[in-house]
Amino acid sequence: MTEGKIEIKIDEKGEIEAETRGILGPKCLEEVNKLLEDLAAVTSVNKTDEYYMKSEVNTKNNVKQEVKK
Repeated sequence: MTEGKIEIKIDEKGEIEAETRGILGPKCLEEVNKLLEDLAAVTSVNKTDEYYMKSEVNTKNNVKQEVKK
């Protein structure tokens, strides 16, 4: 089984972008939301083809979030 990873990027404006790898389907969004739930609200989600795959392949999804104020 592939190890899942979440890469977090924060730009100069404080916007957060989270990208998952190795986490299949809706689980990737669940994991990102768990990680950032107290820090940011989801403002947009870009689901890649891998989001809909069931086999064990690396998944890459981008989630943009806005820092809670």
